Amino acid sequence: MPTPKEGPDRSTDSTPTDQNLARPNIIQTTLELELLQKLPARTRPVVQEALWLCQTPHPSGHESALLEKIMKRAHKEGYGVMQDQAGNVAIDRPGRGTGKDKREGIILQGHIDMVPDVEGKTVDEILQHAKTIPVSLMSRSHLFSNGEQEDVLCARGTSFGDCLIGNSVAMEALFGNSVKDSPPLRVIFTVGEEISLQGARSLDPKLLLPASGSDISYGGLLNLDIGNPNAIRIGGGGSSDCHAYWTPNREPIDTEKDHLLEIELSNLAGGHSGLNIHEPRAIAIKELLAVLSSKKVDLKSHGVRFSSLAGGNARGSIAASCTCGLWCPKDQVSAVKEKLFNLERWDEIREGKDSELKVEIQTISPDSSGIQPPVPVDETENLLYAMAQLPSGVKTFYEKGQYNFELVPGMELPPLTSTNIGTVTTFAGGKGTIKFHMMTRSDRSEEILKYEAQIASIIENGGGRYEQLPESFSSAWTPDPAIADTPFFRAVALAHKETTGLVPRTISQHSGLEPGVIAAKNPGLKAIAIGAFIGDHHSHRQWVTLKSITSLHDRVVKTLETLASK
Repeated sequence: MPTPKEGPDRSTDSTPTDQNLARPNIIQTTLELELLQKLPARTRPVVQEALWLCQTPHPSGHESALLEKIMKRAHKEGYGVMQDQAGNVAIDRPGRGTGKDKREGIILQGHIDMVPDVEGKTVDEILQHAKTIPVSLMSRSHLFSNGEQEDVLCARGTSFGDCLIGNSVAMEALFGNSVKDSPPLRVIFTVGEEISLQGARSLDPKLLLPASGSDISYGGLLNLDIGNPNAIRIGGGGSSDCHAYWTPNREPIDTEKDHLLEIELSNLAGGHSGLNIHEPRAIAIKELLAVLSSKKVDLKSHGVRFSSLAGGNARGSIAASCTCGLWCPKDQVSAVKEKLFNLERWDEIREGKDSELKVEIQTISPDSSGIQPPVPVDETENLLYAMAQLPSGVKTFYEKGQYNFELVPGMELPPLTSTNIGTVTTFAGGKGTIKFHMMTRSDRSEEILKYEAQIASIIENGGGRYEQLPESFSSAWTPDPAIADTPFFRAVALAHKETTGLVPRTISQHSGLEPGVIAAKNPGLKAIAIGAFIGDHHSHRQWVTLKSITSLHDRVVKTLETLASK
């Protein structure tokens, strides 16, 4: 990467033009204009960057087109650009103002990919939509559980990505006018965070070192993907993925005797399997299996036979929908439908965070594509029971004082160990194998392996096949209390206090492992994370408060100013 040259004079405000690739054709709808008008002037450029980023689809595994556009903008500014074999991109911007001659820079980092979700769409439809149709942003009023209302940014019927706001703040720091004083800045956009941290795990350490021919080093990495506006995060849970398979026997389809019923749970709250796993949110896959295997429903007495199961849309998401196909004798259809419709469990679920739960049962044409033959009645009972034993949720919580994490005063401890059934699919054709994708998290790496061994036993004792995915394993990002005494941490904490009037909490989080994975590639690099207030992650209901967008931007600007003056 060439030594970055000094950027253009940004001492006065200017409006970027299409000619220099800076935020072209930003405002496309009245809703987007209304969104910008609700923001203070200093924050509008950040949301303009968000609108620009959203114009190019970028779900996990399909980030290259957006990264190409970002690199073109950087080249146009004369900034140094580097991309590694994994696809991660680093952009160097010279210091500004009082930080112009600094030889130690700072890294801002965020993942560019996103978990797509589209209201009312199947998993296949969601991915196709996310690859081809831009995300459209807007604002609305959000009612919180304490009765307060606040304006939030959201997308029209889709998710927008957990790190969109963090990336937009980084983009404004690179290309905008908000930052007057700053040490040399490197912004790293990683790929594949939502799919086993692929970008961070494969990141070339050269992206953390001085550029070729430059003497500028980087001692601190500020990740912008925390989702908590009142905290500084210095740790995160490790994770590992596994698959569970069942390949049951199948019988011939007899449409003269049976109807194919499809029961679907949809419109649950869903959420993030690290941030929301401890909350009272129903997990669609788990709930449907629990009901269908229960003695109260007693499918065996009606001669019902299993066909297929499908649900969830990402390994790191709490499944918001699940569908099960059941072959039912024609003379039992009405009784089975009535039983399933009138379960008390549905009302219990609606009393929590899943008040909009929908339960639908319909008869499916046996000529539809992907229809699976029935599993024998007795085997159906055993299969449903075995699959229902898969754990999903928090296994154990921290006991206060159990570990040395509290050496940082005021540090908050997350759940210790959890697992999540992210997705389930039934393969069309062949033997109709059912495949579950599960993700285990823990803030102690050894607990991940212990819990996965227990999960393996549950699967194998239930007649299934367990598959561990060694390439997915990431050790926990263990908090280092000593980081609180570094100039980097103190600058971020001071910026928080001066811009919000509050002393930030210091936390470890059950997710957000990426900065720890990256920092481990350069032992001298200190990593911490801050972010905006985001809710309903990985869901088409996703939102971020407008106030927290402004707060994050202010904190980053102030942090850069503070480091420039040191």
